[in-house]
Amino acid sequence: MSRVNDCFVGEDKKTAANMLYQLVEVAACEVGTADTALKQDAITSEIKGAGILGAYSAAILGHYEDTDIEIPYKAISQDMMQFTPGKYHTVTFRANMQSTVQKTREKANRGIKIVVGGVVKGFKPGSLKIGDQMSSSITLNVTYFKYEQDGFTIFELDKINPKLVVNDNDLLSDILNNC
Repeated sequence: MSRVNDCFVGEDKKTAANMLYQLVEVAACEVGTADTALKQDAITSEIKGAGILGAYSAAILGHYEDTDIEIPYKAISQDMMQFTPGKYHTVTFRANMQSTVQKTREKANRGIKIVVGGVVKGFKPGSLKIGDQMSSSITLNVTYFKYEQDGFTIFELDKINPKLVVNDNDLLSDILNNC
């Protein structure tokens, strides 16, 4: 099995933090590196009526919009093709976030782990150009998403097995106990 060892390094000037991203797992194999946008948008409902001045949107607890994630590759490879269309796959992203503590000006490091699960819904083979990357990618429809910092769960959403955890608090437990 081939292995990609280079990493994408990004810099966020607003927080003065350096991030080292590495896509490290698909099931049990290492497949490469990625610069990937991750998002979760809550489903909302418009609230209006007597006693309310106008209208506003309220998020429905535990309900999130359909979300896709595109995972880029430099070129098509056997590792990339392990993402079988129509099957559920789990992808783990690991990173180190380095920041500066304002008072002491010391560097602080935090381990980040993001786990994304879903079904492959698209494949882009990319393009062929002399001396250039192919810019291939796969697209997963996300049904599971978990974000951890130093082992602390900041956000976890499982759409199939109803679960919503924010800052290590299970927000759906009371609702599920009522059903």
